[in-house]
Amino acid sequence: MKAFCQFSIWVAAVLLMAGMASCRRGAEGLKCDGEEDPAAVGAPCPVFAWKTGDDIFQEAYRVVVATSEKGLKNPDVWDSGMLDGNAKSLALTDSTLLESCRDYWWTVQVSAKDRKHLLTGRKAHLMTGILREEDWTASEIAVTRKRRDTTTFRFGESFLVGKGLDKACLYLVPGEGNNLTINGKQLDTTCFEAPGYTIREVSGMLRRGRNRIDVSVAPPSTSIKAELRLFYPDGTDIIASGPHWPVAPWTAND
Repeated sequence: MKAFCQFSIWVAAVLLMAGMASCRRGAEGLKCDGEEDPAAVGAPCPVFAWKTGDDIFQEAYRVVVATSEKGLKNPDVWDSGMLDGNAKSLALTDSTLLESCRDYWWTVQVSAKDRKHLLTGRKAHLMTGILREEDWTASEIAVTRKRRDTTTFRFGESFLVGKGLDKACLYLVPGEGNNLTINGKQLDTTCFEAPGYTIREVSGMLRRGRNRIDVSVAPPSTSIKAELRLFYPDGTDIIASGPHWPVAPWTAND
C-alpha cells in the first residue's frame, strides 16, 4: 500500500511538471512573412509573427535574429529589445541587416506576469532570396523579335557540381511562355514566388560532375534572367545568365 501511494505521488508530480511545461511553451506558430521556415524571403524587412497559448498573457516581447542557431543566445544580426505590449508581430526595422541568399535563425521571447517569467519560443529558420537589384549577378538576356515572329530562342551553359554541395537555388525572372531545363528536365517555375522573380531549390536535379542549364524564350516573351547558386560549406558558386550564354533559334527537332 505504501509503495502504491509513493507511486501515485510520483505520477502526480510528473503530470504536474508536464502541465507546467506545457504552460511555459512561450511563443508558438512562428512565421516569417506568413510562412513557417520560408526558403524564399524576398523583402529586406520581413515581418515576424507568432502566437501564444490561452494560458499566457503576454506583457512584453523580444525578437532576435542570428546567422546561426547557437547565435540566438547573443544575436549577431538583430535584437529588438524587450518591447511592452501584447502584439504578435514585428517587422525588421533596418533594411540593410539581412544579406541576400543567406540562412538566418530567429526566435521570440515572451514576458508574462510582471516580467518575472521569460518564455522562449522554438528556434525558427529562414533563407533570404535576392533582396536588392544590385545583388543580382545575372544580367537579362533579350532577343529581338519582329512582329508576328514565332521563333523560340534557346540559350544556356554547362557547369560543374563539386563534392559536398549543401543546396542549390535557382533565381529566375521568367517571361510568359518561357521554359527552363536542368540536365534535360523541365523545371516547375511556379514555386516559391518572391517579389519580381521565382525561387526554386534544385539540388535534387543536379549530379556531381558536369551539368547543364538551358532556357528557352518563346513568344510573346523577349527576355529572361536566371541565376543558379550552388551553396557549399566553404563558399558559393554562381552560374548566371548574361551575354556569354550563346543564343540560337530552337526548333522541335532540336
